[in-house]
Amino acid sequence: MDSINIFRAATETHGPKKVRKSNYSKHQKDLPDSFCCKSRFIFEMNSLNFKWKLKEEIESLIDSRGNYKNVMFSRYDIERIMRLIAKSKIEKEITEFLISNFQFVGWNRFDLRTQNKAFKIYKCAKSEGIDWKLELKEYLESETRIRQQLYPHIGSNKIKSIDLKRLLVKAQIDNCYTMRTADRRIRDYVLLQELFISELGEISDEEEIERYMNAHRKYSLCLDPPMAKLSDTSDKKTITPQQEINQAIQHVAA
Repeated sequence: MDSINIFRAATETHGPKKVRKSNYSKHQKDLPDSFCCKSRFIFEMNSLNFKWKLKEEIESLIDSRGNYKNVMFSRYDIERIMRLIAKSKIEKEITEFLISNFQFVGWNRFDLRTQNKAFKIYKCAKSEGIDWKLELKEYLESETRIRQQLYPHIGSNKIKSIDLKRLLVKAQIDNCYTMRTADRRIRDYVLLQELFISELGEISDEEEIERYMNAHRKYSLCLDPPMAKLSDTSDKKTITPQQEINQAIQHVAA
């Protein structure tokens, strides 16, 4: 509130904008008793989620003593700004790699902070002698919030849909308090490809997936995409990275 009082005095619309010492912090003893403010102010803020009544106080000050403008940027706008920021050849290369490989995973945002983080990842990777592109791509493809909540309970195993519903409710994961809510969450997870139905293999057609879920009350779910079924004539064996990890764990355990 002391800061708002200074703001109120410094932005007075009539008469001299006189800020008095009574508005100062007690630790600012070196400041004069008062001064006339001739400044103009620009406040940049992401939100007005302040405590107590500060939100109403600040909104009323902005509305009565200044102008408020909500600035929005599209993905295209941010890409243009990123390209303007990138000056050196390597910064331009990093920026283009970031733009072409960015994948929204539920928590990361496509903004200028992401570009700054990419520059830092490059410097760190170069100092460690590792591939900066792999490091940046791994950062952009980090686990989603949903997978972070489910993996400690499921791991790389399969789980029956009914068992997962019970788990979601018992652990109150993602605000699941009823079986009906848990059922809706699972449907959303599957359509968002956060979960996969084992019986469907690698099918990704949304309508086919919905028909299957409507026709079957029980089915198996897993966090990793199921392996494609190999034909009998195939002599090649392909495994996912997670299966390689599982094999390595079993080998170490043995």
